[in-house]
Amino acid sequence: MRNKQINIFILLIILLFQACIDEFQPELNGYEQLLVVDGGVFDGPGQIRIKLSYSTDVYNPKMNLISGAFVRIQDNTGETEVLNEPEEGVYTSSENGLIGIPGRSYKLYITTPNGKKYQSDFEVLHPRISIESITYQTEFHPDDRYPYDLAGYQFYLNTQLPNDTNNFYMWRMVKTYEYHSEFLADAYFTNKRIYPFPKPDSMQICWKTENVKQNILLNTKDVVNPDMKNFPLNFVNTEGRELSVRYSQLTEQLTLNEPTYKHYKLIEDGNAEQGSLYANQPIQIRSNVMNVDDPNEPVLGYFLVAGRSVHRLFVSPPDVEFHYYAFVLTSDDYENMRFIRYSSPSIWPIYLTLGGVDDGSLAWPSQECIDCRQRGGTLSKPTFWDIK
Repeated sequence: MRNKQINIFILLIILLFQACIDEFQPELNGYEQLLVVDGGVFDGPGQIRIKLSYSTDVYNPKMNLISGAFVRIQDNTGETEVLNEPEEGVYTSSENGLIGIPGRSYKLYITTPNGKKYQSDFEVLHPRISIESITYQTEFHPDDRYPYDLAGYQFYLNTQLPNDTNNFYMWRMVKTYEYHSEFLADAYFTNKRIYPFPKPDSMQICWKTENVKQNILLNTKDVVNPDMKNFPLNFVNTEGRELSVRYSQLTEQLTLNEPTYKHYKLIEDGNAEQGSLYANQPIQIRSNVMNVDDPNEPVLGYFLVAGRSVHRLFVSPPDVEFHYYAFVLTSDDYENMRFIRYSSPSIWPIYLTLGGVDDGSLAWPSQECIDCRQRGGTLSKPTFWDIK
């Protein structure tokens, strides 16, 4: 009897603790729409580009582009330019307009359509340092989530950084890759009828562009000879489709000023501490853009002023085993055709495939194995894709 009472007591304690644990969400009353600033000024030719949007929910952010804003860039010598809006929410300098000049400082001014005024600090622009080369090699990396080492490409940077006053650097990577769907679109169902599809292979090849999630920061203040040979960048494994056909990576080497470095370092430290109650949340990290009339209003993003060197690399698939799921047709996919006439118009058109069979039997499989766009890519080939 005594053991039974102890067990009941322990159970009550556990239920009490579970009932008392609530998710911590800081109060952000009055800031339903947060300004998001993305872009900046880089050295050399090329248009200045600033993207503006609202994030309506900190915990479930959705991007709402801001059109019709007044956006101006000024440097410390007094030169200024009002940016154009060639596409919704994107503001750029004119072709022969203001450019980034090392040694100068730049400031951003924004007036939103609802009359709110924002401005950044003056940010000094340091000169770019060229990337010598980006290399890669097949490697196998351990991962606690898998019972085997992950195969893939490890990318490396080679460059010589000067040992002078420009001590702060960041590397950002953007990946673009080609991938294929498993089956052709031989027919489609709509309006309760099946029609032949005019170009069966037109949805088989897609390209997808994404930012590599990790940014790499470096402070060379105490480094005597910052010779960056075989400096590891990112690792791309074969658990997904990124390396399945052709992969391209654009690497940016950014020469930062110290305040900018500290901003991104706070973000990096916060990401490393995710899961901790006291981790730096994005809302707690101050942008260099502020509301002129309400300095306490949170602003997301950053007006980035930096020297920039870029390097694009193309790679073919590694000679290793890939582990992503490849669709195969099953008897259920053919059996589904019996019920297609009961499908909801909200999912029309439904793409169908012969799957390589000769008897003319159509199958209704998962749409992502026919329409490659279902995996987030686009049918439009990037303009740089045919570069060898």
